[in-house]
Amino acid sequence: MPNIPANRVHAQQDWRAPGFTVASEELSGVDALKLAARALQAREIDCALVGASDFSHESAHVDAAIRVLPEDRHRPGDAAVGLVVMREQDAIDKGYPIFASIVEGGEVSGATPVSLSLVPEEGESEVTARFGHAHGASGLLHIASGAVMAQLGVMLDAEGAWPAPRRKDTAHTHVSIRSFMGLEGEVFLRAPDRTTDLISPVDVPLSQFFASGTLSDLGSAVLAGRESSEGEVRVALVGRTEEDLERLAAYAGQELMSGREPNAPGIFFGSGQHDGEVAFCYTGAAAAYPGAGRDLLMAFPEIGHDLTKRFAGTPKLASDLYGAEITGFSPATQLTGSSFVCQVHTQFTRAVLGMKPDAAIGLSSGETNSLMAFGVWNDLDAMLAEIDDSEMYVNQLTAECRAAAQYWNLPEGELPEWKNYRIAAPLAAIEEAMESEDRVYVTVIHHYEDIVIGGDAEGCDRVVEKVGRSRAIDLGLDMVVHCDPLKPFEKRWHDIHLRDTSSVPGVRFYTNAWNSAYVPTRESAAEAITRQAIDPVDFPKTLEAAYDDGVRVFVEHGPRAILTNAIGRILGDRPHLVVALDPHEGSGLEALTRSVARLWAAGVSMDLTQFLSRIAGLRSGGKASVEPEGPVLRLPAHSPDVVWPKSFMRPNSRNTLVKTMDVSNPDENVMIPPPSNGFDYDVGRHFVDVEAVPTAVASVERPIPSVPKGSVAVVDPALDLFNAVAQAHTDFLKEQKETHDAFLAMGLGSTTGLPASVSVETEVPPDLRVVVQPTGEPSTHVKRKEVAQRGSSLGISDSGEGAEVVLESSEKRSGPPSPVIPTHPPVDRSAMPETIFLTREQLEIHAGGEISSIFGELFEKQDGYERQVRMPEPPLLFADRALTIEGEPGSMKKGRVVTETDVKHDAWYLHTGRMAPGVVIESGQADLLLISWLGADFLNQSDRVYRLLGCDLTFHGDLPAPGDTLTYDIYVDGHAKTGDVRLFFFHYDCYIGDRLLISVRNGQAGFFTEEELSGSGGVLWDAADDEPDPNAVLDPMPKISKKSHFTAEEVQAWVTGDAFACFGEGFEMSCTHTRTPNTPDGRLQLLDHIPEWDPTGGPWGRGYLRAEAQVPVDAWFYEGHFKNDPCMPGTLMADAATQAMSFAMAAMGFTISRDGWRFEPVPGEVARFLCRGQVIPDGPHTLEYEIFVEDVVDGPIPEVYAALLCKSDGFKVFQCRRFGLRLVPDFPLTTKQEFLKEDPIRYVGPEGSDVRGDHEAMLSCAWGRPSDAFGKMFTRYDGATKCPRLPGPPYHFVSSVLSVDVAPGSAPNEGTLVSTFEVEPDAWYFDEGQGHMPFAVIVEALLQPCGWFASYCNFFADTEGDVAFRNLDGENCILHRPIKPDMGTLTLTTKLTRFAKAGGTSIVFFEVLCENDDGPVMTLETDFGFFSPQILEDQRGLPMTEEMMARRDAESPVPELSLLDGGGELAHLPGMRSGMMRMLDKVTGFWNEGGDAGLGRIRTWQEIHYDAWYFKAHFFEDPVQPGSLGLEALIQSARALVHMKGWLEGIANPVWEHPVVGFPLSWKYRGQVVPKRNEVVTEVEALKVDIVEGESVTVEVFGTQWVDGLRIYEVPSFAVRVRAAD
Repeated sequence: MPNIPANRVHAQQDWRAPGFTVASEELSGVDALKLAARALQAREIDCALVGASDFSHESAHVDAAIRVLPEDRHRPGDAAVGLVVMREQDAIDKGYPIFASIVEGGEVSGATPVSLSLVPEEGESEVTARFGHAHGASGLLHIASGAVMAQLGVMLDAEGAWPAPRRKDTAHTHVSIRSFMGLEGEVFLRAPDRTTDLISPVDVPLSQFFASGTLSDLGSAVLAGRESSEGEVRVALVGRTEEDLERLAAYAGQELMSGREPNAPGIFFGSGQHDGEVAFCYTGAAAAYPGAGRDLLMAFPEIGHDLTKRFAGTPKLASDLYGAEITGFSPATQLTGSSFVCQVHTQFTRAVLGMKPDAAIGLSSGETNSLMAFGVWNDLDAMLAEIDDSEMYVNQLTAECRAAAQYWNLPEGELPEWKNYRIAAPLAAIEEAMESEDRVYVTVIHHYEDIVIGGDAEGCDRVVEKVGRSRAIDLGLDMVVHCDPLKPFEKRWHDIHLRDTSSVPGVRFYTNAWNSAYVPTRESAAEAITRQAIDPVDFPKTLEAAYDDGVRVFVEHGPRAILTNAIGRILGDRPHLVVALDPHEGSGLEALTRSVARLWAAGVSMDLTQFLSRIAGLRSGGKASVEPEGPVLRLPAHSPDVVWPKSFMRPNSRNTLVKTMDVSNPDENVMIPPPSNGFDYDVGRHFVDVEAVPTAVASVERPIPSVPKGSVAVVDPALDLFNAVAQAHTDFLKEQKETHDAFLAMGLGSTTGLPASVSVETEVPPDLRVVVQPTGEPSTHVKRKEVAQRGSSLGISDSGEGAEVVLESSEKRSGPPSPVIPTHPPVDRSAMPETIFLTREQLEIHAGGEISSIFGELFEKQDGYERQVRMPEPPLLFADRALTIEGEPGSMKKGRVVTETDVKHDAWYLHTGRMAPGVVIESGQADLLLISWLGADFLNQSDRVYRLLGCDLTFHGDLPAPGDTLTYDIYVDGHAKTGDVRLFFFHYDCYIGDRLLISVRNGQAGFFTEEELSGSGGVLWDAADDEPDPNAVLDPMPKISKKSHFTAEEVQAWVTGDAFACFGEGFEMSCTHTRTPNTPDGRLQLLDHIPEWDPTGGPWGRGYLRAEAQVPVDAWFYEGHFKNDPCMPGTLMADAATQAMSFAMAAMGFTISRDGWRFEPVPGEVARFLCRGQVIPDGPHTLEYEIFVEDVVDGPIPEVYAALLCKSDGFKVFQCRRFGLRLVPDFPLTTKQEFLKEDPIRYVGPEGSDVRGDHEAMLSCAWGRPSDAFGKMFTRYDGATKCPRLPGPPYHFVSSVLSVDVAPGSAPNEGTLVSTFEVEPDAWYFDEGQGHMPFAVIVEALLQPCGWFASYCNFFADTEGDVAFRNLDGENCILHRPIKPDMGTLTLTTKLTRFAKAGGTSIVFFEVLCENDDGPVMTLETDFGFFSPQILEDQRGLPMTEEMMARRDAESPVPELSLLDGGGELAHLPGMRSGMMRMLDKVTGFWNEGGDAGLGRIRTWQEIHYDAWYFKAHFFEDPVQPGSLGLEALIQSARALVHMKGWLEGIANPVWEHPVVGFPLSWKYRGQVVPKRNEVVTEVEALKVDIVEGESVTVEVFGTQWVDGLRIYEVPSFAVRVRAAD
């Protein structure tokens, strides 16, 4: 019944036209298509539906395929294919989308079509490889695939689709089919004229473009999603997901609405039109790489087709550039590959974006590329043919380099070895290194610290050695060019470039031959290209000429961003914009879209219509179907294969699984016959899918019933099947678990040059590595495979049964490692032996002495070995004792050791009071001790040394602090051997008391010879080949440093706490930090400088940082790690990588608002470390640490996740695919112990109070953990939420609290506090006040207990979020006696008189008495308020009138008087020299008869600096100028008024009272001086004056203070007095 398929289609669609079925095996669909085409051509029909289907998974079909079909068609695949076929013109007239047109006959013109074949001799079809063999449908399936290939302009290989442009008037795809019966068929398919959006062949980004007239209007448009391209201010957003865009839009909109320019990865902002001309820049041949430009051609295939019209050889250029098998280029292909991408980019910018450049600039062959791209030359095919004929790239300028041989007059037959290097060093240093080398040449100057040299290989090598090998890289293109040795080839070179030209109006062309613009003609172009081929290319000079001519926008065309980096370095801070279209290798459409967005936002003229339309079409075409809501029933298309483990089944000669039934003849295999009518019941009902749960499941092996010898047991087939499957599953799980436990994460591949089989010698206990996914689903990191993965797997042989399994390389595993469940509880110290196994002294013997003296006589035989497995020597010996060791000595079996490490307060490795992450890992170093005890050196015998290969580690919380003891419980789990290399596996848990600190799982280490170590293949991972998690978060970075690199001096500034000096503009608030988050100094300072920082850089476009460090041959860690086997610990590489990551977080701006915080690993995140190389003292080394940002998570506790990579001299030695780092709150007091005094812990308040009153608690109020001062009621402020603080030193004036008569947190209406202030005779402030305590310090000493008391009462308990307090008013402040250095301890009695709440703010009122044994010193009435940051930000100040403001701004009748140089003429006044208390910078106005009383008025001025000392002290995380210093400014201004009035004349040796004893003082504060303010203006006018000739002058004054035009302070009346000395 052959017509059934066609008839059913007709019936379903109610079609009346004829239909029939064609059956000709694989050619069925092909023949049907040809019949339809013939009928269309004869106009017998107007349209045909050609379809083919086959269910090749049917059992009979599978069996028949194995018997009959060629081997490449054994793998079945079901298919149903349908093509709608019409006459081409009819389809065009009706507007139908066309995927391809059938070309009659096999004769085609132009380039050879892309081949898609189902022919056995040509290997497995790429279609069959993807879908399986669909047999009857396979022919039409190939044609459908070919149509898609033609429509997209691509070819297909094992790696995917690649651009393959062809002329539109020729066939693109040739589909050839041969049936298994030998019949053949073929179809030629031509691409359509109009591309249709069928699928998304590449990762397509999302973008939005907004423009408007003002920032606020633009912000509204962004928040509303109203896109526009017209407006003076513009912002573009680029992301990967809708969530990305929403997040970026929310941030950008808020910033714009607030009047700020948004700055974050994925956001591009600009305003106005970019000044200056636009130049297209073209790179040279060395930049080419496989796959360059692929995604652009996939998205815009018409670019390739249009280029094919201009250059017939375009398909050949593309095919040389793309394809899975292409990993490198010949010199000729580098030239043509770079040229091709330059043409593609130019077609994109001119035809798609409509850009109209003013200039073209090229580097090296980039000049040729520019002439071709703009159509000055139009005969690329002919030029390439002439280049081939010249043998330029065969024996003249590359390979044999005959031109150089001739230039150097080498003997006939002697050929030079030519080499090119790119060196990052100053030109002068390179020229100095070349002085004695007459065959080494500078060939290209990218910029004056990025130079290419070329010449004799040995000479170049000597130059590189002198300059520094770490500064040089192999250029990758060794070619005689840009130097004199090309001269023998000069004429031929000139002739090749002597070509007809066309003029390009409006475009200036620059040449490196003359470093200027020129008009390319047939002769001038040839001369320019020839001249720059013989002379060195000085690109900076050419660029400077273009800049002088008015070019300000540089758009790099071609692979990579070589010119972009050079232009940025050359032009520096001068106004310019430079953008690369291909900024990173493999960066794709997202990076291209970012480049377009950056240009558009900057105001560069372009038309986005075509670009955005295509991107949107690709995006919509690539969307996945939406899943239906609710439960979904899913049924498998085919029954899964039953896999029988070796214990149950074995294959026969036909690979059919059989069960042995006749036990008398074990070699005879008998297949159980199936039941005649299938099973008697529904087997499927008994198979139920269940969710895996994280619980242990015990497997029970069921005994197999005994069978009498010579008979066959007859059982129910279904029951037999169930039993067999159950047993098979049990055996499989058991076998898999054994393999999993023994070799999890073993994959070494070629990284150590080891053979591909490993014998298991020790069984690994099944309870060691228990892992679960967070969802509770079981983790599977080991895959059974039939063949090893290419170049990355290690075959493992089970020594018991010889069965072979293959484990995936850990570098190839998908997804992050699974979180670890600790397998052991904390070590019970009481259960340990009374006598510890090894003391610290004995551990040092293990590190450097005779091991037999501590291990016993069994180990005497290894004492003579020069190299042994040893613990590190100090300072890298972190274990302080080994409590116990388990395992038979010398047995090389399993074992256990428990060690302890004490964290001492003076430990050298502490940073911010914590142990560094790398040191925590390294402290678990006693696997060395354990494997030594187990007898590793009995086998190594000095020939092999220990090296760590990797592990999975998880931090679980805060890093260790002084006083902690770390207990490491370390297990050796098993051993393996591969050839002569022995490996062992370990894990450990580390606890601090009962708190789990770190878990290490899947630890792998081995013993290697020097040859094996030097033969390591390194880390195989490459970020460009990987991609970030599609769900990765990229929150806007708070404030991105505008610097792209950081010098050693800048990095050192950050390490020493000066973040602003390091990161620059935008980081000014860091100057206020008490302790800025940073990385260690001293031994643990492992980074020298940062050559590259790009917040949107890296192959993922999410942020990239590269740090460098020089490791000299005498690096400190070599001496102790290890004796006679020095190498850098991998743990230090890991720590250095985390330091680089910390630097990146700081450069993102996360530390600016987080004073005192510290970096630490994100707890609970598993990090997989891979160590695949070594750093040893065989010479100096340059280490590079690369950070590839994946996630940026902003929030109360910000986190960043990144991939880490370490290179030694360019060789990849360490990698971690995903590591999480966060910033956590911490407190400066942990590292400022020098401020503490001896004072026992003392609690104050009613019985049971946990509030402390001792000196350390007072400093905790300023710099420490709030709960250390105020107990559990303040634990909520131990994190990111900020509470009111006391000032810190040197402005901290509360020594202790003696008593308080109310309960903590009670918010009473009244109460009394008694505190002390110890006056130190040598305190700094006495130098500022003529031997008396300055008034500001006295007032501050009385105010600070009020702040402590208010916090103790917790008046802000019901306030959410951050809280700060500010002094508001002072009344009746009376000084009774000046305070002198010998006054000793002052006692302060602070009475809480009342409190009130208003507008969400608490106001608290106090009376304060300060006294000593001789009586009162000062009394004061005052009040404080508690405020949220928002309220403080919105303070409106004191009332201001027009008259006040006019007086403030009045022009002074006398010149300004500067006080900056030691106080100027006011230097004799107290505090006016360059001391801490000087609060005036200059006198800006003086009116001798000014003021209401006509007695004189003065105006002074102070500039606010972020780094002012008082911001660091007052307060921690809430920097504000103390109000008491505002009072000091008023007093100093009053003294200056007395001086300028001349009232000091006649007073000998004047002594000042500050203020006048007994004179009441009051003030009002209604604003604040914070770091972001600019200036403080202080006004003082005299109200009364009392002069006693020759004795004293007393002046009563009024004062007020302004900050940035806002009046904030007022003192209605106060007095200063000066008298003659006694």
